[in-house]
Amino acid sequence: MEKLAGKEKLKAGDVFANLKLLQDTTVEALVKLMDENYSRALGVSCTFCHVDGQWDDDKKEDKATSRKMIKMVTALNKEYLTQLPLERGKSPTLDCITCHRGMNHPGRAIVP
Repeated sequence: MEKLAGKEKLKAGDVFANLKLLQDTTVEALVKLMDENYSRALGVSCTFCHVDGQWDDDKKEDKATSRKMIKMVTALNKEYLTQLPLERGKSPTLDCITCHRGMNHPGRAIVP
């Protein structure tokens, strides 16, 4: 975040190169989302999807998969879960932790 000082409230799409999703999110919210949601939900660090120091690089397949997963979760939340009865006054939602539960590949836990 030191390199992003003073840019926290700008749109992420105006600051980060090759950002294909979440462009209208603020820089601060995007970094928080990546760190507190994606990383924790999958039990991984930034370099699971990103090439260290080359954050805009698309060489890693996990980065492409992550983009597909973000689109899937967004569609499920907006197009399907909004059709279900409200819980506590709002539609139920999914996020990464719903399926991943700290594993980088959900459903692949080793069973004794």
